[in-house]
Amino acid sequence: MNRIPSKTTGAVPPASNDAAATPRANATTSAPERRLLSLPFFGRLARPAPHSTGNAPHVPQPRSDIRARAAKSPDQSVSPPKGRPSTSAPSLFTAADTARSAEMEERLDRLRGLTIDPKVANDILAHADNAGGPVLFDGFGRIEDFSPLHQIQPALVSKLENAVIEPLTSTNARGPRDAPRAERDILVRAMHLLGMEHNPVNQALLDDAKKLFLSGSFSRNAVASFLENAVARVDDVLLHDQFTKLATEIAKPVTVPQLADNLYGRTFESLLVDDLVRWPPNGMLRATRELGRGVVETLRSYPPAVFHEMVDILRNDVRPWFGLSPSMARFLAHPSMSTFEASMSDTSSGIEAIKVINVAQRMVLAIHNVSERGEIDRPGWYQRCFDFYSDFLSSQKPGGKSQLSGVFARNPGNWLHYQPNAASTRNPWQGTSWTHSRVVTPDRLSLFEQDALARGQPIVNGASGQTGMVVSLAHHVGQTHPNMSHRDLHLAIMTCLVFNGGHSTEEVLFALDATKGLYAPARIEPGWASGFRGGYEAIAELGGTEADKRMLRDRMDTALKRTIAYHAKYAA
Repeated sequence: MNRIPSKTTGAVPPASNDAAATPRANATTSAPERRLLSLPFFGRLARPAPHSTGNAPHVPQPRSDIRARAAKSPDQSVSPPKGRPSTSAPSLFTAADTARSAEMEERLDRLRGLTIDPKVANDILAHADNAGGPVLFDGFGRIEDFSPLHQIQPALVSKLENAVIEPLTSTNARGPRDAPRAERDILVRAMHLLGMEHNPVNQALLDDAKKLFLSGSFSRNAVASFLENAVARVDDVLLHDQFTKLATEIAKPVTVPQLADNLYGRTFESLLVDDLVRWPPNGMLRATRELGRGVVETLRSYPPAVFHEMVDILRNDVRPWFGLSPSMARFLAHPSMSTFEASMSDTSSGIEAIKVINVAQRMVLAIHNVSERGEIDRPGWYQRCFDFYSDFLSSQKPGGKSQLSGVFARNPGNWLHYQPNAASTRNPWQGTSWTHSRVVTPDRLSLFEQDALARGQPIVNGASGQTGMVVSLAHHVGQTHPNMSHRDLHLAIMTCLVFNGGHSTEEVLFALDATKGLYAPARIEPGWASGFRGGYEAIAELGGTEADKRMLRDRMDTALKRTIAYHAKYAA
């Protein structure tokens, strides 16, 4: 289990850490299974509460022919991963005699490389200890190997044999295998190709591609123009052929579910916030410390019913990363104003900082619930936020509710359940997957969804109401804490919500821009801002100084390099 460093400086992690985090090439993935991009978009059932983001997974039914092959056909065994002959597999169990041992080794060897029903695989992973579980899975639910640290029981082997299914990448595709990819997928593929041979032309094109990836003007037409330019400039014959194929592909239309899948947009921003949590900027720590003090002061001003409501909300939606926060774990185990104040005063790490954001939003939700019951008056600062959500933000969300059930969140980010999670942070607990709460409905897209999808931005739960809640509380707290930096706080809000799996960066940035009018001196009418451009380059504007903006650009550059390496591992 990787613990979050208790680093309190704003320094960017050393280069060696980036290198260590870079995925290596996956030598065992077959060509058809690399086509992750043709998988459909899935979502999860949304809770009805206006300020929360709910859940529910379709589990593929085991195929009897594959199960039989795994259990009865030694001559059709799957080859072990490259570099390890099947005959060299270590003995992973205690056998009564040589014959039984040999039979068990054959059964284990036949299971290597097969895909397991996600419900069974998740159950095995959920019971793993600090040394890991007995079965090692890849990001697609395939068995990579069995842990030499565990005794493999025959009952577990039988359970796995009965749970073998066809690879998800073979069963989930709705379109033909040669279906065109979404523009962000194509651009990442182009950057991967350009990075394989270093020369001035390739480097210049790679720089242009990176700028386009981050740009608020990103679109399918912009990627097509880039590819047309690349075809005219690349010298290598084979590379020219690859770019010609990409230029042909980009001219073909794609579907809304393909755009909503957005593997590389989700990967980029999930890796970015993973980095920001592991190596938090000093400004983010300072801002959340001030907000934490204000949260305690605000809670003390209300009757105990608000405190008890907040505790219930937190306990009913335990986040997987709560286990990395000792102060949060203590508070949940022994809820009192004393343990709460101690938790809110601890912003010693990125996890502790986003904890303050999460608790702040939950406290506002508790105020909402208790006021709805008529036990307290709704405060004016929250009434403005509530009206704005009801009148505008709530209309900019996906209208579909997923039919998935049984998918739980474990590790950070907003990857979909069939997309490999490459975050460095490993959470010890599991919880509700807010990433699978809503699903895009192609014939009922809101204005925000249309704009975001056209610019290659992920849709998770739509325009962020949670952002509006924390921003409203922050302006209220700011009256008594004037030194609190709202820019740094906005960065912390974005980091928390994406790390939590409930929103994309665009959904947070849009809400931040739309709520500006709520607190402007002239009381500008809040709502759709015609000047909003968004895109990943807008994240740098959350920096309060030029040095902060450079730091965020450096973090994004690192996240983009890791995204290209992710492509090399799982799709190239």
